[in-house]
Amino acid sequence: METTRRLAAAGLLQGLLSTPNALTDAEEFADLCAFAVEVGAEYVLMNPLSSFGRGVRSKGKLAAPAEAMRTIRAVTERFAGHGVELVHIRFPNQDKPLAGCDAGKLIYVFADGATAVCPYLVFAARTPQSRYADTDFLVGNILKEPIADALAGYDLAGHLTMGHNPTCGSCGLDSTCGKGCPAALVARGERIGEVDTEQCPKTTPLLQIGWRPA
Repeated sequence: METTRRLAAAGLLQGLLSTPNALTDAEEFADLCAFAVEVGAEYVLMNPLSSFGRGVRSKGKLAAPAEAMRTIRAVTERFAGHGVELVHIRFPNQDKPLAGCDAGKLIYVFADGATAVCPYLVFAARTPQSRYADTDFLVGNILKEPIADALAGYDLAGHLTMGHNPTCGSCGLDSTCGKGCPAALVARGERIGEVDTEQCPKTTPLLQIGWRPA
């Protein structure tokens, strides 16, 4: 905490990131948001444990259940309007159309210079069940070659178009929905273009999102 205060005092702090998991308590995230307000952080980003990297082995045991994620959203929402942006990434969704893919906006450079159009796509491609190679989402090496033209020429629409499936095509939310995250599909061993069922309100099992049949 003291290090974070020193970064804030030096004008270097942008935001705080945290991953809800089975070992955390919802009130801890309220405390985190209060601390963010105290130090002047621009945002608090919270996202669930995903099956990327170390999460491949730990998600099954350590991922926070859906009810805990909803509670975390509820206790942190009271800090909205206090000068800090609350960013709830891939929290349980009951009725909202999905966001779209931000690949091409989240340029990522690995330590060896490999440059990705999106880090999450590369992490997802490296999971055991992926049907894609990580090179599908790398455009070159910034330490060895000019990279700007390769980034500009990457065919985002051709590689990452979501919603090419009968469910999305017949959905009433089709025109307003971004179709979700291709990296989430890749990490689950699915093909880009299929339904992002973890977030889609039309396909999420009712009991999973807290609804009960009449």
